[in-house]
Amino acid sequence: MRFSSGKKFPLGISVALIVLLLMRNCADADQVNKIDGFLEHYCITCHNNIDQSGDRDFENLSLSQTDVETQLQVQEIIDQITLGAMPPEEAEQPTDESRVRVIRALTTRLQSMHRQTTSTGGKTVLRRLSQREYRNTVSDLLGVSLNTFDPTKAFPHESLSHGFDNIGDQLVTSGFLLEQYLEAADASVEKAFLSGPYPGPKTWNFDSKFDQQPELNGAHRKAFDQKYMVLYEHPFNDKTEGAYGSLNSFPQGVPVDGLYKVRVLASALHRKTPYSKKAVKIDTSEPFRMGIRPGSSRVGALYKAQPLQPKLAEHVITDDIEQWYECVIPLDKGYSPRFTFENGQHDIRGAYSRIYQLHKDTFPESLRDNKGIVQQRNAVLRDGCMPQIRIQQVEIFGPLKNSPQIKNYKRLVGGPTFRKEELLHRIDSFATRAFRRPVSADELKEFHALFQSQSQAGRTPFQAYKDTLKAILCSPKFLYFNPGEPETEDKTREKRISQHALAERISYFLTSSLPDVELRQAADQGRLNSHHALRAEVVRLLGREAS
Repeated sequence: MRFSSGKKFPLGISVALIVLLLMRNCADADQVNKIDGFLEHYCITCHNNIDQSGDRDFENLSLSQTDVETQLQVQEIIDQITLGAMPPEEAEQPTDESRVRVIRALTTRLQSMHRQTTSTGGKTVLRRLSQREYRNTVSDLLGVSLNTFDPTKAFPHESLSHGFDNIGDQLVTSGFLLEQYLEAADASVEKAFLSGPYPGPKTWNFDSKFDQQPELNGAHRKAFDQKYMVLYEHPFNDKTEGAYGSLNSFPQGVPVDGLYKVRVLASALHRKTPYSKKAVKIDTSEPFRMGIRPGSSRVGALYKAQPLQPKLAEHVITDDIEQWYECVIPLDKGYSPRFTFENGQHDIRGAYSRIYQLHKDTFPESLRDNKGIVQQRNAVLRDGCMPQIRIQQVEIFGPLKNSPQIKNYKRLVGGPTFRKEELLHRIDSFATRAFRRPVSADELKEFHALFQSQSQAGRTPFQAYKDTLKAILCSPKFLYFNPGEPETEDKTREKRISQHALAERISYFLTSSLPDVELRQAADQGRLNSHHALRAEVVRLLGREAS
């Protein structure tokens, strides 16, 4: 991004630009004259400063103004002329051609007014991070997973402008949002330190008494004494039954954030069911797919949908043969894996009665007269051929030593364990990354002083360190873009915004997050002034998954 500073143009180009500008001004003046003539002839007789019919005074309407009130008046005139409501029937009427010409002229003028009032005049607008940018930045800065954590969940919704959520002059800041920044900073920093030093792995086994949900537990006891976890529906039904296979005997979830290895002994049954598609609403032409989605008993019932439940893994399940399926997934503290039938049935609650209506003869004679959903469910799940994924055993092992959360904890505290002697250095490093630019010694002294004051107030060094990181995340220097004051003029007498401001804008435009290590190094070394280096960084960032 460049700011022009007295750059000279060849004489021919200058003359051409002046001529074009004069032609445009003449065209605008001619357009305004046409509109004024039309309004004076057909409108002002009834809408003037003396006789304001309908409380409208167009005699003092100036089409050279661009304020919102003038725009509203112009839009109202366009509407009335387009509808044929004005001039009134008893008054002199313009020709259709004249009416169309003035509507076009008024519309063009209104569009010009709108452009002028929404333009920033070619100047950079000081803007804050959008909600999406804030979320991504906190995740990259602190290393927290956003699978089941959203620090911005209480933020006001962003106003979109032309479909974008990152238009500077639309990103307003309210008192309520400032309060939420405090809450988000606190939650994010605490989340980053949840894993603590590596605690070592544990193993959990589940192979019996699979409680799923009240509607199914009774039927499963009668059918197979709850020896299996059974999935019937896809996870997006309005009222699910057998959509989420949860480990209800593991309500506390995993002890720390990290990567966990999950092994599942499962099989797909009755894909070639004798029931018609009218009875069971499922596409049996494709293999059954088992997904894994996180869930927490603190958020809600594990057998129901939860607000944040991304698909962490998926397996294609073999028909009729039990096999082990293994994957490594991220889980947050307090969460456990829930198993889903990603391409399962729709409306299993209605399937029981439909199966009885259409396929009653497939059941033993003693069961054919069953009435009501409970009796029919019991019979279908015990003696029927309901398409399903059956899970016999689940193993969870972790957290794994290579978990990003464990590595990130080491980065934040300076090693496997908390090291008090490195805290000021860690604060400096964190502030530099958070502000996306070099931070002056005077700026850093403020945060050093905060750390010292918190320590003197009785906070432990670890608590004071976290308090300081939270303060950095609440600083306008984190929440707002670097204004990018121009550097010293170069040989061409052009002014360029600072290297770090340019790196910040490139990164947020392409990845919606803070500059990575490579881009930050390029800015530190002043290489972004080179067109070749700048292009190379853009191409590299476009190749990243985040772009």
